[in-house]
Formats: sequence, structure tokens, C-alpha cells
Amino acid sequence: AQWIRGFLRIAVAAGTPRHVTLHVIRHSWASWHYCVHRDLKRLKEEGAWESLEMANRYAHLAPTGMAPEIEQFWGRRA
Repeated sequence: AQWIRGFLRIAVAAGTPRHVTLHVIRHSWASWHYCVHRDLKRLKEEGAWESLEMANRYAHLAPTGMAPEIEQFWGRRA
């Protein structure tokens, strides 16, 4: 698919290691999202998962104290 080729071009240009795949990024995003919002229903909707079970499978627990760093990375706080 064209979007995969686009991702690969961007990843190569950014120097992203080959083991960092879209699947890895989706797990990281889900974990970070849950860490910041603590809302599984919101994660399901914003991540476009079909079930809460699937969203829960992607979201791994991150320490609550990471939330400010995640938001800073996302550009939400200075």
C-alpha cells in the first residue's frame, strides 16, 4: 500500500531503526494514550479498534508519572 511506502520513506529519512514498525508504534501510542487519559473507551474510539478487548490488548501499562513527559513529546505542554 502507498501509505506503507510513505511510512518507510519517512522512517529511513529519520534514521528509525528497522525493528521500529507500524505495529510497534501503534502499541506505543496506545500505551501512551492510556497513560495520559486513563480512558479505555476513548482509546478504542481514537485508535479505531473494534472492541475494548482489542484496545486493552494494545495498551500496556506505563507509569502514571510518565504522563507529563508524553504530553510534552506530543507538544501539549511546554
